[in-house]
Amino acid sequence: MLEQLQKHYAGKIVTSLDDSDAQHTWLKTPTGEKFAIDLDSLTKSEASLLLSLCQLDQNDSVLTHHENQWHQVLFNNRPYEGKGSFRFLHFFFKQHLQEPAAFRQAIEGLFSRSSVFVLHPDQKSGVIIEQEISDCDEEAYSGFKELVTSDLYMDVQLFAGIWHQDSADPAAVFQSERGAFQSSTSMLPPKDVYALSDIIPYLLLNGAAPYTKQMLSSILPEEILQDKEMVQSIKIYIESGFNISVAAKKLYIHRNSLQYRVDRFAERTGIDVRQFQEALPVYFALL
Repeated sequence: MLEQLQKHYAGKIVTSLDDSDAQHTWLKTPTGEKFAIDLDSLTKSEASLLLSLCQLDQNDSVLTHHENQWHQVLFNNRPYEGKGSFRFLHFFFKQHLQEPAAFRQAIEGLFSRSSVFVLHPDQKSGVIIEQEISDCDEEAYSGFKELVTSDLYMDVQLFAGIWHQDSADPAAVFQSERGAFQSSTSMLPPKDVYALSDIIPYLLLNGAAPYTKQMLSSILPEEILQDKEMVQSIKIYIESGFNISVAAKKLYIHRNSLQYRVDRFAERTGIDVRQFQEALPVYFALL
């Protein structure tokens, strides 16, 4: 079959890594013969026909044509020609994904048909690219994590990026969001799905000047920092949008008990964390 393809696509097919470049996509015939070709040099019908006859050779995983297009955009510097909004749901495994096709099949029921699964070349991470804004995103994300951990027996971290318009550069967005999460992941508390709002404080702290960090460290007296119960209560209170009832539920205490701790914190520090301007530096100091 490979010989016939070489005749049909004269000069376009290569069989050696030395002769291929980033524009080439590696494929495998049904009999296991491997070759590379620039799919963008073909018409859409030719590319679709070729992909229906052969498998993409990405560590033996099978990609759809749409998945391959995104793979080329994110990892091979191809220009993005899509239209509409998109968002990346980044996932990171502790071990290599052994069966990408089975993984794709397991999660396809959780997301819309327009969503695209792209595995990173390291086989330990990747993205699900959403292209239809939905009201049930968080529910799908939680279901995704539960499926991966309980059914596939894999530990996974999820980071949901923000929605971008088609004027944005997907490759730049992908690298920026991926790098931001990886630089802060060691400091993040356990959570099913992380959002940009979860990692921004840690990114700011990482990039803060030494004198800024020193100033933040001096905001709270040592006696407060040693009171772990107080520290946890104030942190959760701020993260809960200054809602006493919501924070109390998270802490498993009565709202009056939390109100007492907030008042007591103000008495001991002179800082009223019920005010946003005063709560913000306290939150960074606690982090």
